[in-house]
Amino acid sequence: MHVLIVGINGFLGRTLAETCLKQGITVDGIYHNHRDLIPKGCSIHSLSHLGRLHDPYDVVFMAAAAIPYPGRAMSESDVVQTNTQLPLQVALQFSKSFLVFTSSVSVYGQPAVSRITERTRPNNPDQYGRSKLAAESLLMRYHKNTAIIRFSSLYGKGMYPGTFLPRIIEDAKKKKKITVFGDGQRKQDYLHVSDAATLCLTAGTHQNLGTYLGAYGSSYTNTAVAQRVCSHIPGCTIRYAGIDTSPSYSYDATYTKKQLHFVPLISIEQGIEHML
Repeated sequence: MHVLIVGINGFLGRTLAETCLKQGITVDGIYHNHRDLIPKGCSIHSLSHLGRLHDPYDVVFMAAAAIPYPGRAMSESDVVQTNTQLPLQVALQFSKSFLVFTSSVSVYGQPAVSRITERTRPNNPDQYGRSKLAAESLLMRYHKNTAIIRFSSLYGKGMYPGTFLPRIIEDAKKKKKITVFGDGQRKQDYLHVSDAATLCLTAGTHQNLGTYLGAYGSSYTNTAVAQRVCSHIPGCTIRYAGIDTSPSYSYDATYTKKQLHFVPLISIEQGIEHML
């Protein structure tokens, strides 16, 4: 089996490459920067050389993403280029390959239901969500042989340090004090990046068409997550400050788990322990 991972230098892309290599799969990769993070054993090419590749790969994984995290400036054109235009370019260039597109639950925006499934209708997504939703629409139109996976909060070693989980782990280890904003009751669904990579590979290997939900299926409050981190750091305490207006959502990935025979293996407790 021969695969191409676009965004192989990213958080999910690196883990997906490692997962493929362990199974004896030949891996080519497209990177934008930080090539030193890419696992050894892959044949890698810079993004500027993407147009030179013409092999009919068995599977192309579109894992590149421009995510405008808080405090991480990113122009709208960069977001659209990476999240919408690049997937379309890949889809047209590798029309004979099966395509796995890594989307996001951000496409749902502010849905009218509290428990989201694969079929929940989007409602007023933000800039990032709109860019991913536009890509989904283009891929369904121009590349029928596609699986779309909408991922919830992916976590694990090597994730972007400015987000909630790595921030509180760093504070717990250095200061023995975690600050949780608001009342700590905001909930998130956490899926370990290794499980996410397995889901991508499963969709690609079995070539299951459709739109899927990459979620663990259990949501945890910020307080519950902070408590799990503190349980590993003697003397660690939790304090509350400010406000947190972010909404809480829960996800029901029953359809995805049934269709792709997917069972997440890493619990939030195990995942946090791996990160410490």
